[in-house]
Amino acid sequence: MADSREIVLNVYDFDDVPASRFLAWMKCGIHHSAVMIGNREWTFSDAGVFTMRPRAAPRCTIRESIVLAEHRGSYNDVTAVVQSLRAHFPPGSYDLCKKNCNHFAEAFCQALVGVSIPPWVNRAAGFGSAI
Repeated sequence: MADSREIVLNVYDFDDVPASRFLAWMKCGIHHSAVMIGNREWTFSDAGVFTMRPRAAPRCTIRESIVLAEHRGSYNDVTAVVQSLRAHFPPGSYDLCKKNCNHFAEAFCQALVGVSIPPWVNRAAGFGSAI
């Protein structure tokens, strides 16, 4: 029998980017995000894809936790999706505007349950790419 787990997007403000909080009210903040499933949270940085304790991103303050969907399947299914994404998000490939933690969260949620993260989470990167 398949297990059922909530897929939660944890959205953070960077502690050292005060403008993020100011811009957030316009839904254009500079955010860090991670996908939480059970007692693990996955994210992406220049170090590649990694897992950490939920709601504990360094130098960040949690802004919002958003339940996106429910995954029905084994934990091995989740691990397989993470493993496949490591090829697309390898260490050293981080780019603030084109391949950041929010892009990873979008790809992870799409691959796992076919759901997108809210557009405002990565809106600033879209503006940055256009400039």
